[in-house]
Amino acid sequence: MSTMNSLLNIFGQEKVNWSMPGEMKAPVEESTTPPVNSAPVTYAYAAKLPSGPGVYTFDTISGQSGYQRHIVPVYYDNWEVWYTVEPVESEQNSHLSSPSFKIVITDLGSGQKIATIEPPGGLDATLWKQYDPRPWSNSFSGEDDRVYSFDITANDVKSYLIEVKRRRS
Repeated sequence: MSTMNSLLNIFGQEKVNWSMPGEMKAPVEESTTPPVNSAPVTYAYAAKLPSGPGVYTFDTISGQSGYQRHIVPVYYDNWEVWYTVEPVESEQNSHLSSPSFKIVITDLGSGQKIATIEPPGGLDATLWKQYDPRPWSNSFSGEDDRVYSFDITANDVKSYLIEVKRRRS
């Protein structure tokens, strides 16, 4: 109780009075704040990957060449990973450049690696002149309420965008 009251005092709040063990009594105030909508979080920027009706993005990861770890809580038993990669274009050094991209997804609860995702056919943009395969997507199903780490390794990549999505039933 004293620790809680000390914290309240730091933030300029009144102390909490206890009437009996386990029961807290605090002043009741009328809220002038409108209720918070529990709709999915939307981002201030437009989605860069296509999305159909009934599909929404609940996490976004972006980056460039290098390594990145991103933690993604997933509250659904069915979800998808959509991604697009823009390899570095260098005509002078095309023989030296070997763009690559890999996502390793691990269930942090069990420590089990559930997927290694790499673009099928690699990242050869010269092959995409007639048909661009991006975005790629992978679907997952299993238990809900899991937390995953996304370990992303990108080499000779100008940018990438990963969206973790859910289809509404």
